[in-house]
Amino acid sequence: MAKKSRKKSVGNDQENELPIKKGPGKLLEEIIQETHKPDCNLILLDGKIRELEKSGENYLPLLMKKLRQGNSSEQKIVLDLLIRKKSDQIIKNIKKIISENNVSVNILRQALLQLKKWEEPVDENLLKLLEEGESIIYAIQKFIEVGGFLEEETEDAIFKKFASLPGHLKFPLIKQIVDDFPKAFPFILRLIKEESDLDEKTINLFASNATAEVGEIFSDLVKNTKDKNLRRLLKRHLFQMKSRGLEVVIPETDESEPLKIVNFEPSKATVYISGIDYVGDRLLFLSKSVLRWGVLFFQITLSDQEGIKNFSAFDLKRKEIKNFLKKISEDGVVHFIEITPEYGYFLIDEAYQINLQKGIPLPEQFHQWKLEIDDLRGAVTEPIIYSCISPETIHQATLNAARDQYLSLFELEEFKGCFLEPRLVWGYVEKLKAIKESPLILDPFNVEQRREAIFSEAIQKIFDEDLRRIYQRRLEETAYLLFRTNREEAANCALCAAWDLKPQGIASEKHGFLQKLVQRSILFYAEGTERRRDNSLIVTR
Repeated sequence: MAKKSRKKSVGNDQENELPIKKGPGKLLEEIIQETHKPDCNLILLDGKIRELEKSGENYLPLLMKKLRQGNSSEQKIVLDLLIRKKSDQIIKNIKKIISENNVSVNILRQALLQLKKWEEPVDENLLKLLEEGESIIYAIQKFIEVGGFLEEETEDAIFKKFASLPGHLKFPLIKQIVDDFPKAFPFILRLIKEESDLDEKTINLFASNATAEVGEIFSDLVKNTKDKNLRRLLKRHLFQMKSRGLEVVIPETDESEPLKIVNFEPSKATVYISGIDYVGDRLLFLSKSVLRWGVLFFQITLSDQEGIKNFSAFDLKRKEIKNFLKKISEDGVVHFIEITPEYGYFLIDEAYQINLQKGIPLPEQFHQWKLEIDDLRGAVTEPIIYSCISPETIHQATLNAARDQYLSLFELEEFKGCFLEPRLVWGYVEKLKAIKESPLILDPFNVEQRREAIFSEAIQKIFDEDLRRIYQRRLEETAYLLFRTNREEAANCALCAAWDLKPQGIASEKHGFLQKLVQRSILFYAEGTERRRDNSLIVTR
């Protein structure tokens, strides 16, 4: 108990505690939903707003969080809620939002005008620049209304106005256009094509709308930018685009040297990673020296479908961290390997991009400690297995020889619990059950034929491009785990199976790993259904 009391959550200030209070959060979502309805019930809406305001100052951090993370239309609603009543705290929050430049242009301008209305001092030059930004947005709106055609003089005027804006205002402008006018995305790409000073926020925004043209722009930026951190960010995005089948070029740069992984360099951070479970989740543990805090211990749940799911920071002594990691390893429930801090950052950032692309809210504490996570950033731009097994060794002959071995992967401990999620196969489980319950008397050959037809249909319909990409990354990561635990032959096999899941790889129905995965998943859940049915015959009292 003494040890447990030593572990305390770090950074739980008023803003961080808010997600625990589900009431205001749910009310805010209902207010946003009701406002967006064409037949909005004003009486119902007013009641919900009053109920939200009854929670006092506690709801303000929630509004601030939504302002930072929401799209343009949500930000408009939230700002209207924020400025309903004047207070020192609200004025302070509005000024904070203006200084961060994370919201869209119209929200920034509305916030400045509200401060001016309350007779607060405002930056008149910024207000004038925002008016220029709004004139660009108005022109873009007209561009959409006339079917993507603008006169040459109008286009030139837009380009000149955009180029004259300071860098910190270009992100709010682009964000609003991307949110409100997605059809104008190609035009936006033309706006930024000549830019050489895009910041991290803008790069992440474009990466979440990745196209081959975005990849081309990123490739040019890699060549032209002198900022090493931005180059690494751009190369990570380019690799992710390439893994999704986009034709992009990843330029070679000075920091493109292979990552050395055999001997870990002394580091102020230590990172451990688990394997990936059947739903795509894994644990990452990070201990790091943090100024004014000492050593902190971060526990992060990463998902290849939901991004960063959980993020917790604890104040622990180094000895307690070692004992904790030793205990969970000895228990054998989850196995961990140590990885470099740079690769830890790569995996965290990979999950972070999923949150951005899918609009999934990030855990509250992640925002507080993001700078500490960014401090781990290094030269890693692709899965670490490729610094252990060179892609150049994966020839067609290698793949042909390995394909017969894909089934054997399920004999490894890392794959024994590997099943598809029930939601993906449940319809096929029902079809399999229908064969068994059929009133027709079928000979074993016909039964087997029907079963094989079900498996074949399942594999073709389940494994679309996205799911193939997900399993490609799972196999790449598991290949690294196998390599690090001295099972190089199995690592090579898993990596070949991953390679065959790339867009240029073999068809899903011919991929031995996917065939086995689908078959064992359907049979596993079908047997579970039978077991539950048998148990239901037991009479209890």
